[in-house]
Amino acid sequence: MTWRSRKKKGKILKDCRLVELALATDRRVVSLDETARDDFRNIAASVEQIQQVVWVNAERDDEKPIEWLETGANEDRTRTLGYDPSED
Repeated sequence: MTWRSRKKKGKILKDCRLVELALATDRRVVSLDETARDDFRNIAASVEQIQQVVWVNAERDDEKPIEWLETGANEDRTRTLGYDPSED
C-alpha cells in the first residue's frame, strides 16, 4: 500500500463516522467536504448500505441547502451517494 492510499484510507475511516451516524439516524449528511462525498460515492457503487444516504454541501448554492432544509430535507435521489445520472 502506498503512502497516498494509506492517507486516503485513513481519511475515509475518519469520515466514515458521518455515514455511520447518518445510517443510524435519518440518512442525512450535511458537509462541506466534497472530497469525502466523492470518496463515498465511489464506495457506494459496491456498498449497497450507503447508497441511500443523502449528502448535501451547505456551501453549494446550486444544491439549495437552505430551501432543502426548510422543505423537510426530503430524500431527493439525486442527492444520494448511490445516484448515477447515467441511469436517468
